[in-house]
Amino acid sequence: MKFAKNLRIIDEHNKRFEQGLETFKMGLNEMSDWTEEELRGLTGFKQSRDMVPMGNLSHILKNKMRLKLPPSIDYRTKGILAPIKHQRFQGECNICYIFTAVSALEAYTALRKKKTVRALSEQNVMDCSEMEKCMGNGGSSAKVFQWVANTYGLMAESDYPYKEKDNPSCLYDPKKAIAKPDGGAILPYNDEIALKKVLAFIGPVCASIHASDLSFVNYKSGKCGSIYQNRNCSSSLLAMDHEVLIVGYGEERGQQYYIIRNSWGRTWGENGYGRILANAFTCGIGRESSIPLM
Repeated sequence: MKFAKNLRIIDEHNKRFEQGLETFKMGLNEMSDWTEEELRGLTGFKQSRDMVPMGNLSHILKNKMRLKLPPSIDYRTKGILAPIKHQRFQGECNICYIFTAVSALEAYTALRKKKTVRALSEQNVMDCSEMEKCMGNGGSSAKVFQWVANTYGLMAESDYPYKEKDNPSCLYDPKKAIAKPDGGAILPYNDEIALKKVLAFIGPVCASIHASDLSFVNYKSGKCGSIYQNRNCSSSLLAMDHEVLIVGYGEERGQQYYIIRNSWGRTWGENGYGRILANAFTCGIGRESSIPLM
């Protein structure tokens, strides 16, 4: 029943897309027949208001704000992003922010060490931290950065693989830690100029977003471009329920967009990535963002 309903909604949307009435295409993916409860497990962002905005980022940004932005940037071409992952989980846990934080740590470790990217372990964070990830509590990338900074670092995924569930005990081996940030910093709230400066001159950015709308869950690439915009999703900070990694920005046919990396597998969007309208706080993106400090 749910699949048939979603298929009808997708078909109706795509007819409007072909008529030029929508800016993005929808399509079936492995989540298209999931229940509302299962879909809630894909999210899990919770605000980090207790962290000091900017952290140690202020002096870095001060120098960068004078620089002219390049017209586009795409970290997918820089060799610093590990393969797309899927956060599917057996049980009621909201771990999107753990996947986003780990993706950021993978990218920044490769950037700073000038080495080939290595996939890091989400399971390491899940088993060994005290993140309130289950029973709908969620968390944020910024808190993950803080936690990892207070340990010996994060292990590789190959040494601590993802099990799609909580382990009863922590299997962390500090001798195998390969990535360690100095902490995390929250960017200026509601400042997309600062966000783009960080993207252009520092690295990818973790960003909160309102992602529970059906059109986002079933977002797909389109033959003539597929920039996601949705007037029905909320741009309020209080509505943010998911985190993605912004890995670039660009412009197509006069529309500026962010390139986002999701944690819902390769069947979502454009092989696990997507483009979302920039400079408009679309679904709240740009309201609250963070990066690891390394």
